[in-house]
Amino acid sequence: MTREMGYQVNTLATWSALAAATTESNPDLVWPKSVPVYDQMRKEESQVSSVLRAVTLPVRSASWALDPTGCRPEVVEHVSADLNIPVRGQAHTVPLRTRGRFSWADHLRLALLELVFGHSFFEQVYRIDDAGLAHLVKLAWRPPRTISKIDVASDGGLVAIEQYSTARPVRIPVNRLVAYVNEREG
Repeated sequence: MTREMGYQVNTLATWSALAAATTESNPDLVWPKSVPVYDQMRKEESQVSSVLRAVTLPVRSASWALDPTGCRPEVVEHVSADLNIPVRGQAHTVPLRTRGRFSWADHLRLALLELVFGHSFFEQVYRIDDAGLAHLVKLAWRPPRTISKIDVASDGGLVAIEQYSTARPVRIPVNRLVAYVNEREG
C-alpha cells in the first residue's frame, strides 16, 4: 500500500480552522457558531421543519433489513441481534425487553440530524459477554452543541472530537466514533 504524500490541510487542523478558511460571508453560519442558528431554524421555522420532515420521514419509515450475502451466518446473526434489525428473507422476532438495547429507529433519527448541522457524531459503547464477544449496547449521540473541537489529520481524516466539560474537555478518538458528515469539504 502507498501512503499519501499530499494533504488537504497543512497541519493537524480543527473544523474551526477549516471553517475559518471557507468563503462563508455570514460569520454566524461558520461552525461552531452555526450550531445554535441551525438548531433554532429547524425548531422555529415551519418551512424548514416541513422540508426536513419531507426528506427524513421516508428514510425513517423505510423497512430496514440486513443483506446476508457473502457474510458468515454467525456474523449476520450477531449483527442482527445487536442492531435489532431483521435479516432479509428471515422471520424476525422483536425482543420483549428493549431497555439497554440499541434502537435503530432512534439512531437513524439522530443520524439524520447531520442534514441540519452538517455532522452527527456517536460514541460506540460495547459490553463483552461471557464468550468474549463484543455486543453493541448503544451508539451514544454526542449533540452538536456539546462539541467544542473536531480534530482532522492532514489527509482530511477524522482524528477525534472534544466535548465541552466543566472540568477538562472530553476527547473521544476516532476508533470510538461513528461519524456522519454532510457534504464534507476539507
